[in-house]
Amino acid sequence: RRQRQMCIRDRVCCSDSGSDGCDLNGRQFLELLDNANLFVIPLDDEREWFRYHHLFQALLKRQLQQRLSADDIAELHKLASAWFAENGYIEEALSHAHESGDIEVAARLIKQHRHIIMNHEQWYWLSRWLKRFPPDYKQNNPDLLLAKAWVRQRQARYPELFDLLDRIEQVVSLSNKFTADSLFCGEVQALKSFQYYATGRGDVAEVAARAALNSLPAQYHSSRGFALLILSVALQMQGDPGQARRVVLEALQQEAASIAIYKTSLLAALCYASWIAADLNSLKLQTDQLLKHGTKNDLPESIAIGRLFTGILHYQRNDLDLAERFLAPVAQTPGSGELIVPSIVTYCQSSFALALTYQATGRAEEAGRIVDSMIGYMLETGHADLLEVCRGFRAGLALRQ
Repeated sequence: RRQRQMCIRDRVCCSDSGSDGCDLNGRQFLELLDNANLFVIPLDDEREWFRYHHLFQALLKRQLQQRLSADDIAELHKLASAWFAENGYIEEALSHAHESGDIEVAARLIKQHRHIIMNHEQWYWLSRWLKRFPPDYKQNNPDLLLAKAWVRQRQARYPELFDLLDRIEQVVSLSNKFTADSLFCGEVQALKSFQYYATGRGDVAEVAARAALNSLPAQYHSSRGFALLILSVALQMQGDPGQARRVVLEALQQEAASIAIYKTSLLAALCYASWIAADLNSLKLQTDQLLKHGTKNDLPESIAIGRLFTGILHYQRNDLDLAERFLAPVAQTPGSGELIVPSIVTYCQSSFALALTYQATGRAEEAGRIVDSMIGYMLETGHADLLEVCRGFRAGLALRQ
């Protein structure tokens, strides 16, 4: 549907599977159409990208199907997929890989490129890519299972996450992937550390998080930041808040701390530690840093977490107007307002804090509406665990009222 002025037509149409003759290269072909005002619509001022008119697209597809066999068309999709992958257009590369029927190529593309997506908090894209694979294929591909596990962790679908970790262990037991691929093992350990932490086993969570950090390379910023965050909260769970902060502060002194997504995890860990310790002065400094960092690097989840902790800070200081100002944009039902929160957990925690803020200002009905909205969303999306948490919060709010 989109054609760049160089390379892709040459790669696809001038291949052995393409047209018999290539009197014009890709740039010349598009310039001919553009100058004659035929069939193409420029998509940018530089006239680098064009879109064929939809009727012209339909005509070309019909001609293609009449002239070439299904195998030849699949080969053209493979060539297009390779060109898009080489030029960094992974969404288009995946689309053509699936069109070609070469599911192995599509799986390799996700394995090669998902860390870039994770490092930019683009979880929607990773989730979308995974949905295109048949369920049976995903169930037996360790790399796709691992990618899906990361998505489920971010979606707070923890029972599914834990089931996926069990499935990964079953699949890799049939191969030597754990011993042959230390990077894969490191990512699994990072997710297992969260599982241990979520089930109250702080000591085992610490061991798994340290194992993950020892295995994961520096460029795995999202995974390393997650493992370090779990290491910090696991130490705090074991009653060592000083060490919980030290491991984060030491990491902030390292060169990798300049990476946006990695620094987000470190600052979030410090915010959590200061919140639990009721150290509001430290929390103020850290939330300011997190908000500036998220805004500067266009990281929506970082901004949302910064707003959450800033709202909690002002609530604890009884600055209720400021608390509401920071919490309200994050406490909207995901997708319903201007700020779409990637993390359902951040949405829940912000809603809890906003409901308490409304309650403290005598707005009990508004507090109740916030909780009812959360429960309705959990019922709609099937978040059973978070539904129970929301119902528990509603009971506590009823006691306050």
